[in-house]
Order: sequence, then structure tokens, then C-alpha cells
Amino acid sequence: MKKLLLVSATLSILLLGGCNEDDDTNSERGLELNISGLEDLGNTAIYEGWLIVDGSPVTTGTFTVDENGNLSENSFTFDASYLENATTFVLTIEPVPDSDPAPSDVHILAGDFSGDNASLTVGHGAAIGDDFSEAAGNYILATPTNGDETNENSGIWFLDLTGGSPAAGLTLPMLPAGWK
Repeated sequence: MKKLLLVSATLSILLLGGCNEDDDTNSERGLELNISGLEDLGNTAIYEGWLIVDGSPVTTGTFTVDENGNLSENSFTFDASYLENATTFVLTIEPVPDSDPAPSDVHILAGDFSGDNASLTVGHGAAIGDDFSEAAGNYILATPTNGDETNENSGIWFLDLTGGSPAAGLTLPMLPAGWK
């Protein structure tokens, strides 16, 4: 049995394992996911794993996560050649119902295989593509005040006032398609 250890910088540890009997004629492999840290997506979305084989996505299966973080499905079986030839693993969020057999644009984690191992991150180009470590911001906390020349609303405002006049105070990376 081969084991693939996938580590997520934001979610926790993922364990991806492929099982293969010693018989080389076995054309199916098992994929086992042991994931923690994923959220319950409710009734409108589902998680789906994808192997990238020769540049094309191959689904490893779908699963949901309950309010306690338990996966509805953690074992998947598919053609052994897919796992052997996979270069990347991608985890997406798919709509329910999902009539499109291709991955959605909402890729949350991805990682390249090096032998039987892959390290999954949000910063991988096939995922969100940025780990948000460079995100920065300035904010003000405003209270409701009304005066002769002001009519402010209360709240937290991402403003930079260091230059004397209000300027954008939040720097975020550009998000890929599917993210807002």
C-alpha cells in the first residue's frame, strides 16, 4: 500500500493513500482521504477531488463534510493508471446539483506530486494561487457622528489616513475566476 502525505498550510493534514495489490494485473487503485479542517458547505455545494493527468482533470470523487468535520466519503476507487500518471491533486468546491463534469473555478487546495507525495496549499497555482501572506491593511473604527460637514456611518473602514486624505487601506491579492 502506498501512502501519500499531503499537508495543507491552512487546513491541517491530509492523508491520501493508494492501495495496490501485489498482482500487477489489478487495474484499479483505491484512494483514501483523511482530511480535517474542512467546513460543512450545506446543501448547495460539495467537495470534489481531482487528479491532473496529462494536463486533464480526472475526478477522484465527491464528498460532503458534516458539522463535526467528518467526511461523508473517504475511499474512492478508479483506474490505477490515473494515480500513477497524476502530476497534481486539486480540491474544488462544486455546486449542487452539478451538471458540468469539469472542475468548477473554485479551487481551494492543490499540490504537485513528487513521487507518492504532494504538499497541498492555497498558494499553489492550481488553487487560489496566493497564500495571503502579503495581505495588509489599515483601518479606522468610526462611530456615528453627524455634524455640519459630516454624516458618517459607524463601522470598521479599511482606510489609510496617513497621507492626510482617505486612501484605500486594504491590499489583497487578485483572486482567480470563481472567487470574489
